[in-house]
Amino acid sequence: ACTFTTFIGYEHTASPIGRHLHRNIIFRNHHVPAFAKSQLETHADGIPQGVWSAVETDCLNAGNGCDAVIIPHNSNLSGGEQWLDPIDAAEAQRRQDREPLAEIHQQKGNSECRFDRLATLGVQTEDELCTFEQLLVAHEGPGEPPPPIDQYPARNMVRNALKDGLRFEEIFGVNPFQLGFVGGTDTHNATAGNVEEAGWEGGQGNSDAGPARQISDELRTNPGGLAVVWAEENSRDAIFAGLRRRETYATSGTRPVVRFFGGALSEVTCAAADFIESAYKRGTPMGGEIGPVRGDASPRFAVFAAKDPGTDERPGTDLQRIQIVKGWVDAGGETREQVFEVAGNPHNGASVDPASCAPVGAGARELCAVWEDPDFDRTQRAFYYARVLENPTCRWSTLVCKSVGVDPFSPDCAAQATAAGAAFADCCLTEENDRFIEPIVQERAWTSPIWYRPESIAGVEGAVEFGPRPGTDVLELAIRLGRVPPEFDPEQADLTVSVTDDDEIYRVTIPAGAMQPTETPGRVELRDGMGPESLESAALEIGAGGEGRLSLLTRERDLSAANRGDHMVRVALQIGTYRSSHTRLWEAAGNRLAPVVD
Repeated sequence: ACTFTTFIGYEHTASPIGRHLHRNIIFRNHHVPAFAKSQLETHADGIPQGVWSAVETDCLNAGNGCDAVIIPHNSNLSGGEQWLDPIDAAEAQRRQDREPLAEIHQQKGNSECRFDRLATLGVQTEDELCTFEQLLVAHEGPGEPPPPIDQYPARNMVRNALKDGLRFEEIFGVNPFQLGFVGGTDTHNATAGNVEEAGWEGGQGNSDAGPARQISDELRTNPGGLAVVWAEENSRDAIFAGLRRRETYATSGTRPVVRFFGGALSEVTCAAADFIESAYKRGTPMGGEIGPVRGDASPRFAVFAAKDPGTDERPGTDLQRIQIVKGWVDAGGETREQVFEVAGNPHNGASVDPASCAPVGAGARELCAVWEDPDFDRTQRAFYYARVLENPTCRWSTLVCKSVGVDPFSPDCAAQATAAGAAFADCCLTEENDRFIEPIVQERAWTSPIWYRPESIAGVEGAVEFGPRPGTDVLELAIRLGRVPPEFDPEQADLTVSVTDDDEIYRVTIPAGAMQPTETPGRVELRDGMGPESLESAALEIGAGGEGRLSLLTRERDLSAANRGDHMVRVALQIGTYRSSHTRLWEAAGNRLAPVVD
C-alpha cells in the first residue's frame, strides 16, 4: 500500500572528547524496550559494546518479538574510533550481527573516502572524487586543529573500514565490517527528507536564521542524504528485512533509482525489458554475498541507474557516469582498492552556467552496464559497490551567496562580500576553502557492496513443497559451496542451516558428530537416530577441488511462514566461525516455492 510507514528508533550519542561515536537504533515493530538506554547507562560496558548489550538484553533476547538494527552514524567525526579493531572472532561476529549498515553521507559531511586536492594526497586512496563534502576536522575535540592529510584517521572513512574488514576476516575468519550503506540528514529541525540544494534553510535551528547565519555557521555542512531500501511492500516487516539484508543504497540528497546485482547473470542484459526481474532471479542484489558462481571466471555485476525525475519546477539532473569500486587484500596482506568506469562519460563536458547556475551540457536519463572484473582472482576475497554520479550543479551555499549579490564565480567576489557584510567572506574561494568545497558539486549515490568470498555459497537448488494439509510441507535444499574452509567440519562442530524471508521459514542445527563418514571419499551423511527430528536426511560432499555440496531433506512439517508469492529468500549456513548466506528471488508456482537456477 502507498502509505507512510514509520519506525520507532533513537540515537545513542556517545561523544568522548568530541568523537562522534553515535549510533541510530531502528526497531522492527511496536515491541520495543520500555526505556532507551543512553550513554549514561551503557558507558561502563564500553563503546560500542554497551549499546550492543542494551539492545541484546532489552530487545533481541527479551522474548517478546523485539528486533533492531544498529547503524553507526557520522563516522567522519569519530576520530577513527567508530570501527575499532575487534579483539577476537566472537567480537567480530557480534559486530557483524548487530551492525549490518553504516551511514555514508549526512549534513555533517561525507564518510566514503577522503582526498585533499591541495596536498594531492588521499587517506589510503588516490580517488580524487573523495573531496566530496568533507569537513576539515576529524572530530570535534576542544580547540584541536585539523589533522594533516597524512595523519587523518583512516577508519573515519567507510571504504577503509570495508577494506580492513577483509583483512580481519583473514585473521579471525569473520568480517566485522560487512557494512551496507544508508544516508541521512541528521537535521536538528525535524524536517527529515528536506535535502534539496535549492531553498535549503539549514539544519541547525538558530544557525539557519537568514543567509548571513547560514554562510557563517553552516558553510561546510550540506542538506544531507537519503536512505533507500528495496522492499517487497511498504510495510515495517518488509522494509526492516531489506535493512537487515543490506539491500539499501544511499544518496547525497537527490533521488535517482539505482539497482546493483552480482552473480552468474547468464541471461541479464541491459537491452532486455526484464532486466530487473532476470537479475533478481539469477543474481544477488546489493548487500549480499556470492561465491565462485562462474568457476575461475569473474562474477558478472549488473548495475542500472535512472536519474531523479524531479518536478516541473525543479527538474532532476542528468546522470554523468557509473563507477564500480573494488576493495581487496593483496598477497602481502595490504588493503587495496580500484575504481572502474563502467557506464556513461566522465568527460561529457557538463557544467553549470556561472551566471544563472543553469545546467550546461547533457548527460543520460538512464545508464546501465553488465561488467566483469578484469583482474578477478578466484582465491581472493573482495567487495564491489556502485557509485553513480550526476552532472555538476550549484552547491546550496552558492545559491545562498548569489541571493545576496555575492557571486563565488566572480573575480569581484571579495568586494561583493565586503559590501554584503563580513559574514559572506566565506562565499569566496580561498586556499583553505578550496581544499574540499567548490561552488559546484556532483550529487551521487552509493549502493551497498556485494562481497565475493571464495568459501561462500555459489548456488542454491531445491524448493518448499506445500502439502495439502497444515503440517505436511517439505523443504529440500542443495547448497553449492566454493572452497570449503577447514572449520567447515560437521564432525567437529554444530552445523546450522536457516531459511528466512521477513520471517523464519525453517532453521535446523545438526549436532557435531551426527554426520559421519561414508564409504564415498569426501562424503558424510546424517546417521539414523542421530540428527534433529525435523530432518529426513542430510549429506555433505567435498570434491577433489575443495568445492562442497550440502543437501538436506526435511520431514513433513509446517512451513507456512514462507510467503506464497515471488519474494526474496535468504539461505544461511553457520558452523564454528564460518558464516555464509545466499539471497535470491524465489518464485511461487502452484504448491511450490523455489529459486531459479542460473
